[in-house]
Amino acid sequence: MYWKKVRSNSSLWLEWNGWEGVKGYFSTRVGKLSDFYHNISRGEPENPIAYLRQTHSDKICVVSSPGEYDGDGLATDNPEVVLRVKVADCLAIYIYDPIHDAICLLHAGKRGTEKKILEKGIICLEDTYDSVPSTLCVLFSPSICPNCFEMDLWSENEEQARSMGVKDMSNFRICTYENPELFYSCRRDRCKERMHAVLWLQPLTNV
Repeated sequence: MYWKKVRSNSSLWLEWNGWEGVKGYFSTRVGKLSDFYHNISRGEPENPIAYLRQTHSDKICVVSSPGEYDGDGLATDNPEVVLRVKVADCLAIYIYDPIHDAICLLHAGKRGTEKKILEKGIICLEDTYDSVPSTLCVLFSPSICPNCFEMDLWSENEEQARSMGVKDMSNFRICTYENPELFYSCRRDRCKERMHAVLWLQPLTNV
């Protein structure tokens, strides 16, 4: 299992197919975001999106409907709602509970990692959906690496997952700072653009 590069016309994005019944995506700087969403939905109407007014907090919102929420994490068991966070060096963490069909998507930067947002995301799934950490699946997006940033987001969050009992964890250690042709980097470019991390429970028809 790995992040698969997918191209369509002028657009390029990463696709995760490692979990049956769940789709994960990560946009790049190649192409337009409108094309990204059009392609991942295969031309179908865009699914309703739950998204965040991100504040580098440890707040996780349990949602059942689309719209804007305040916090840095989203969780749902509603297959009609797509979860999205934005990152540009920070880490997006995708979590899937295959037993209870629930998902969680987190924005983990320096402050969120220090506040242990991954641990709190797992606790949220436990409390809300009776999830068991040892059965959860965790995936890390591309983010800034420890060679380019004073904090090792990968190791810190891997340790949080392990300490909670997670056994299925995938991190391909792709650095956003070191791949300027693919990713925006706030630290490298001082840019306002962001990559979009997207997770939903059930793919659209034929996705």
